[in-house]
Amino acid sequence: MEYFQSTKSLSFHTIAINILLIAFMILNHYLNPYIHNQVYLFFNGFYLLLAILIYTYIILIFRVSSISGLSYLSLLIRSICSIFIVAVSIICLAFVTSTSEIIQAEKLVSFLFVQFAFQIPLIVSSKIFFELIKPKDIKNVMLVSDVNELQKNEIKKTIISDDQIVHSLTTNKIDRLVDLAIEKKIEAVYVYINSRDLQKLENLIEKLSVFAFELYWILPTSLFANNGLNLKNQIIRLNPSPVILDSNQYILKRSLDVFGTLLIIMFALPIFIIVPLLIKIFDKGPIFYAQNRNGLHGKPFKILKFRTLKTNSGQSNKPVLINDPRVTLIGNILRKTAIDELPQLFNVLKGEMSLVGPRPHIPYETDLYSKEIFRYLVRHQVKPGLTGLAQINIAGKTNVELMRAKLDNDLKYIYEWSIYLDLRILASTPFSLWRHRKINL
Repeated sequence: MEYFQSTKSLSFHTIAINILLIAFMILNHYLNPYIHNQVYLFFNGFYLLLAILIYTYIILIFRVSSISGLSYLSLLIRSICSIFIVAVSIICLAFVTSTSEIIQAEKLVSFLFVQFAFQIPLIVSSKIFFELIKPKDIKNVMLVSDVNELQKNEIKKTIISDDQIVHSLTTNKIDRLVDLAIEKKIEAVYVYINSRDLQKLENLIEKLSVFAFELYWILPTSLFANNGLNLKNQIIRLNPSPVILDSNQYILKRSLDVFGTLLIIMFALPIFIIVPLLIKIFDKGPIFYAQNRNGLHGKPFKILKFRTLKTNSGQSNKPVLINDPRVTLIGNILRKTAIDELPQLFNVLKGEMSLVGPRPHIPYETDLYSKEIFRYLVRHQVKPGLTGLAQINIAGKTNVELMRAKLDNDLKYIYEWSIYLDLRILASTPFSLWRHRKINL
């Protein structure tokens, strides 16, 4: 569930936009009939069928629905061209079939204008929405290798893409990888070892595999120098995500995040008004609290919460226990009802979190449990969630055994992901909060 990078399969949004455009043309044809009433029954169906066929081919040829790869200006020009060609086709068809007298020119112009007026907002709004939900490209990668600078530059040409930055690290400085990864915001690590030094590879991969980076091995050219195979700079993914979402699944996942978040914010708007007032009345301190958490690939981000602890109480690293004296009066209510977590909806909109996924932990806990629990960092191969399977099944996080049980649930979610599982977890979350209301989550 690499959510999440889409593949190049037939895109859900392309199919949906084309269907909407054609469906509206059919509706528009009856809302703005441009055939005289006297011959409406026969010729209206004839022109409708041909208009649909022409329009379908034109929008496919001009790639009007290609919102992911074309600019707004290009889409506008393509839309104008598609409508213009449909207009010319209908006029030419009328003259060729000697039926031009049955067409009402004013109504034809109205029909084409309404179609254009629908097409442009649909394309623009779809592109805006796609930009909001699309997976972010990997910007920073690390090349781990002991080869000379000339060879490194050649290897970088293999792995680099548009707007991507490649940093270098030698194999004897692996211990610095985590610090550098945080500093440089590394999301993927490529390993290149000369064929004569391949005995180092197993130990190197073992060290790197504990992290949540995407890990790739670039096969050395010399390994295939004499067998006639064109395997130069072939790349193998060494730690593939348990589930890979295609573009359809990714859009469904991200759409649920965006629309679900907006819906929750709309219904919870009174809470977003009342809670800040109560915090100010009872404590007079800041309303929100931003805390460092580990997200996708272990990348740190600032998670938002309503502040529940007293100001200057050292809340960043120490876990909050039941009856913790640092918790304010209003904070105690917010924590028991999980209302303090609601501002994380804005983290979801920003794409740092998902509505459903493994809960993000503070760096101290990540460091602690990654050393104690095997495969703990696998949970960082997906976006963290506002709620998750572990949260609805298990309460608390006070010891290693409990965290191991939570990890089992997180892995189950990752391996068995479906949009229906997300919906089930979201529906179960309020009941889980009620069951666990007396336990510190």
